[in-house]
Amino acid sequence: MNIQGKILCFATFFVLSACKEEGFDVPMGTPDSNDNSPNISNCPEEWSNLGEIWLDPNLCGAWSAKSTAMTWLEAESFCANLTDTDISGWRLPTVDELSSMAMGHPPLDDTLGDLWTSSEDSASGLMWTTNLEQPGMEILLDPSDLAHVRCFTSMR
Repeated sequence: MNIQGKILCFATFFVLSACKEEGFDVPMGTPDSNDNSPNISNCPEEWSNLGEIWLDPNLCGAWSAKSTAMTWLEAESFCANLTDTDISGWRLPTVDELSSMAMGHPPLDDTLGDLWTSSEDSASGLMWTTNLEQPGMEILLDPSDLAHVRCFTSMR
């Protein structure tokens, strides 16, 4: 934990303790800590792989192996119909998810080529892609162009 995190934790503890001493009812959970929230214990603590599936600790999700190049519609169908794993719920990642994964320095072997996302640029009708070799750089492609895909599913 960095110094800012330690200061924040200490400050939070101090404020909560002071409020409790004054008799205020302080909820100890977060807005997500109710009985209906998913079990987040499935989240990996570090990057790990299950064969060709990579578990992402930053997004608490799983990434499929990289596909061959295909159009955006083929990529969307590819993810929706991905069933050759024990994990379900595959879909195209958003541009934010894919960018976050790229910035998290994943230990993936094959990072060459543009990857499709589910995010569309509403002004142009083009689809956002990103390239893991150039984290933080997103490119717009026509849906009929060819790019690769790494499907994503949340583990939450």
